[in-house]
Amino acid sequence: MKIENNYEQLYAHWSKEFSQTEISALPQDLFENYKEIYNYFQNLSIEEKDPLKGDILREYRENFLFLFEDLLKMRELKILNHALALKQIVMDHLFDAEQIFYRQLVNAIKGFEKVKRISALQGIDMSAQYESAEEAISEALEVSSEDALALESKKNKKEGVGQDFEKKVTNKIQTRKKEEVEEAEEVEEAEEAEQKEKEPEREPLKEKK
Repeated sequence: MKIENNYEQLYAHWSKEFSQTEISALPQDLFENYKEIYNYFQNLSIEEKDPLKGDILREYRENFLFLFEDLLKMRELKILNHALALKQIVMDHLFDAEQIFYRQLVNAIKGFEKVKRISALQGIDMSAQYESAEEAISEALEVSSEDALALESKKNKKEGVGQDFEKKVTNKIQTRKKEEVEEAEEVEEAEEAEQKEKEPEREPLKEKK
């Protein structure tokens, strides 16, 4: 499994989803690929003899889990907003579960609108039901703007995503190299001190009369 390539693909997908209002293409086969890697990282037990390699694997795992979960959350909000506005969505861009979710939402909203029209024609007072339903729809629509701010905040604060992740790994490598140099110097100094202790003390030369 090429972890680095899979991570870069998901990061590019997440960035695209974050930057545009329309939902990006995530067909079933690509979703299953992401999900397989997600499950792999969730069950991965990192026990590396090399501390640096272990740290890098942990960074990849943490970031992949974050990006995949955030990607699905953004897509869910977009599907919800499209359904509430009864706006068409490109079904080929959705994986199977998302398609079912969108259709069920649209059917429920259309059913509610139909009940409203029939009630209005029959003169039935449903103002209380309308008010509570409209409040729920309004709150759902407000979620998108609030969540966009939260996502922007997470994008800025999240360590180890994109360039920050590369810098962090580079710093770890440099730190590790520095530690290795310091350890080598300490060993060398200890060996020199030990060698000096073993050397016999030389008697001072006597001056000739």
